[in-house]
Amino acid sequence: MGRGIKKFIYGLFYISIASLSVFLIYRSYTTIPPTCFDNIQNQTETGIDCGGTCVSCEIKNLIPITQASEPLIFSNPTSGGTIVVFEVENQNSSHHATKFDYVINVFNPSGIKIETLSGSDALFANEKHYIYEPNIGTPKDNVGKISLDILNPQWEPSDTRVPPELTIGDIKTGLVNGGLKVTGTIKNGNTFKASNVKIVAIIRNKNGFEFFASQIILTSIKGFETALFTVTFPSDKTLIDNIDPNGTKVFVSSQ
Repeated sequence: MGRGIKKFIYGLFYISIASLSVFLIYRSYTTIPPTCFDNIQNQTETGIDCGGTCVSCEIKNLIPITQASEPLIFSNPTSGGTIVVFEVENQNSSHHATKFDYVINVFNPSGIKIETLSGSDALFANEKHYIYEPNIGTPKDNVGKISLDILNPQWEPSDTRVPPELTIGDIKTGLVNGGLKVTGTIKNGNTFKASNVKIVAIIRNKNGFEFFASQIILTSIKGFETALFTVTFPSDKTLIDNIDPNGTKVFVSSQ
């Protein structure tokens, strides 16, 4: 074999090695490593983006917490701002949402976000209840839309905890000592204590429309206890003159 041919073969060999090295270095910098959000079953996953090192497939396939209806929006005569009430729902029978975060976004009529509030809540399996937010500083006339984002739900199997059995009774709406109030009783039908009991009262006007909402939070109710509650509303003449005392709805939730 001639010396020129040998040089040519050696040249091809070294070029191939160099090209392979460059390719491998390029791949190491450009290849995206597998993640739990790439819509591909890889790593140690037992399903697409679930199982193994990722969240369990049981949790991933749960129905997200949803907003069950359009928000109720009211002018707040006390602060000059706005009150919003969101109905949220956990449609899963197998899991409680022991905690979730939420963000309330307030937009003006032009669609520009002008205010943001945040908080956290919880929902038992198959539970639906209201998130009441009275502290929006923007006047209602300057509000175009209010939206709710639900984030970071923490799930727990529903057989690990029994939901409280809370019932509302003897609801009365009217003036008490010159102020508009909704009163009633709340009964805990379980042996264990119910904590952070939220009672939301929504009153209607004489035309049957939701007119205003208010909330009271009770620290706890003992097992088998029946307690009295009073939800106070602003002493506003428009509210007092236009309410339908028989149209009040009261909703309760707890942790």
